[in-house]
Amino acid sequence: MTSATVFKSIDGAAHWTAANSGITVSAIASLAIDPTNVATLYAGPLPGRPFKSTNGGASWSELTNGLDIGNYRSIAISSSPPTIVATVDSGVYKSTNGGLSWSGPSPLDAVRAIAIDPLNASKILVVSNGTIVRSVNGGSSFSPSAFGLAAANTQSIAVDPRNDSILYAACPAGIFKSIDHGDHWALLTAALAQWVAVDPFHSETVYSILSGAFLRSVDGGATWEEFGNGIPVAARFITLDPLTPGTLYTVSAGVPFKKIDALPWTMKNAGLPVNVSASFLAIDPHNPAVLYTGGSFGIYKSTNGGDTWTSAGSGLIGTPAGISIDPFNSNHLLEWSNSSGFESIDGGASWTPFATTAGRQAILLAFDPSTNGRIYNSSSDAVERSNDGGKTWFSLSTGLGRSHGNFFVISPSGNSLFAGGTGGGVWVFHSSRSRAVGR
Repeated sequence: MTSATVFKSIDGAAHWTAANSGITVSAIASLAIDPTNVATLYAGPLPGRPFKSTNGGASWSELTNGLDIGNYRSIAISSSPPTIVATVDSGVYKSTNGGLSWSGPSPLDAVRAIAIDPLNASKILVVSNGTIVRSVNGGSSFSPSAFGLAAANTQSIAVDPRNDSILYAACPAGIFKSIDHGDHWALLTAALAQWVAVDPFHSETVYSILSGAFLRSVDGGATWEEFGNGIPVAARFITLDPLTPGTLYTVSAGVPFKKIDALPWTMKNAGLPVNVSASFLAIDPHNPAVLYTGGSFGIYKSTNGGDTWTSAGSGLIGTPAGISIDPFNSNHLLEWSNSSGFESIDGGASWTPFATTAGRQAILLAFDPSTNGRIYNSSSDAVERSNDGGKTWFSLSTGLGRSHGNFFVISPSGNSLFAGGTGGGVWVFHSSRSRAVGR
């Protein structure tokens, strides 16, 4: 098999030539250069077994002793002592003799990236199942890293409505909390976390979905209790009534559920299509009896707190992914479907296309709660802001990493923005600073 999987440049990337003699796979996913001898290289295939070159890529040989065929997405090298670590989907391989033989794989799931301390091979970081895990014994064992925000895959971000210096992030490693606008984080509970929300009336009351269970904390996340009585299966997300204490919503088995104070959760699906699978639920900030939900079945609206629903998707194209309600005008709505934006000025009775910057996708649209007419658009690789209701846009993406577009949260004051997603951890933008800061 011939391939052109590795290329080399000797003039600062002005020109490139193939450097793949001996490589017998069609795709290389990772490359690593030995820091003690730059002529020694390692290449990770997708799939296959790693290859090694000792002459700067002029020729390659396959490394087989102790290695299985797999997707070698990441390779890292430490010089003290000389150690090579390589990832496959199911774990980590390690070599201490230049790749002649390997031990492993260590039992990790969905491994995507690895880093090793270049001066201390006992310290290894791995992205496993969207979470950063750490080894301090050269890979013999791994545990979630609790130093700062140890998560690449952010599921949910919540800001305390009464104090926007306090925020929470739900990640596969657990629930993390920051009390300084995201500058520092502490791990509250180590469990698979899908969602987190803060009670708008009691800052110490926090709700979460952990490993499919709906939980509540009344002490700022220090301890948790079961709060899912009446929910038949794992809840998907949490929506809190901003004006009525003790009232909250979730979606279970694809349909909305509602809880009022100490009463059990009750299903709220009258009027919704059969076999629906709701992906979002939004509450009018001025009239909590008005709700919107949607998914593959379109958008539906309730004007009586979820007791009954009617269709509110005329003019929409595609599958709605979310809805945002203007905090200054309840009839003004924004929705995004298949990377396209839509706008309603009559409370969902009709919809028309809503344009962002030309060529830019509308992954998530959000109104600023502090400034009338200010709108944000968070796409997969950028965040943009409009100060005139969407007529013009400018970028706020300086310093912002990619793969952050799944979640976008604005603090109540409007002074801080928080973005998160499948590959970006939590990104923080403070209006008093000039760039985004990754956490």
